[in-house]
Amino acid sequence: MLQTILQLEERFDTDKVAFCFDSHASKRKQIYPTYKANRKNRQPMTAEEEKFEEEYQRQIYKLRKEYLPEIGFRNIFWQSGYESDDLIARLAMDFTLSNCFPERVHREGVIVSADHDLYQCITGHIQFYNFKGVMTLQRFKQETGLVPSQWVAVKSIAGCSTDNVQGIKGVGEKTAIKYLLRKLKPSSKAYRSIEAGKAIIERNEKLTRLPLPGVIIHSLYGDEITKEGWDSTCRKLGFNSLRGKYPRIAR
Repeated sequence: MLQTILQLEERFDTDKVAFCFDSHASKRKQIYPTYKANRKNRQPMTAEEEKFEEEYQRQIYKLRKEYLPEIGFRNIFWQSGYESDDLIARLAMDFTLSNCFPERVHREGVIVSADHDLYQCITGHIQFYNFKGVMTLQRFKQETGLVPSQWVAVKSIAGCSTDNVQGIKGVGEKTAIKYLLRKLKPSSKAYRSIEAGKAIIERNEKLTRLPLPGVIIHSLYGDEITKEGWDSTCRKLGFNSLRGKYPRIAR
């Protein structure tokens, strides 16, 4: 994680980073009780796997509450009942309207995530990066024929197996895109299934649209990163190779 921060600062020529973390509780379960239920119904974990999961969650908590603050990062966001995607989307929506980084006339942001649900947040100012490549507004339009705001409709129609959100049976993302582009024949089975599944689509739209109502992020703050804080954290974690390799604004 710390090494990735340094790499991202270099790749995108920035010294401003914000972190968003998931809450274990999910307000989406109030809308759809079986949301992500498939993750609990997998084969029971072995004792070794349970120990690993417990340690992983402990480290994520310490990263959010101890390590990043000790280094001097101040834009660390978490809100009970909401996922990191909600927080990221709220930041993306507010980015060009708020007082974030007022010294920059042309504000630009990069979402770093593996979750394609965040495609809907792409704008002329916000790009998406998944460690394989950058998805810009122009590239998104070229590859899908849609505008990013229509990605909600794609996910609402196709559903999401990862989150156990059931879409229209037999309809995937590619078919959903064809439907939205009016390239499906009205006589086709997929077209008729989508037309008959409006209630499912309407329910899914509430689950897939980002952010979920109620997310609160007041502002972004200037970091106070110190070399002492970085080196101290690296010593605690035994990351000797990262000592002396600092984020850009470390003082």
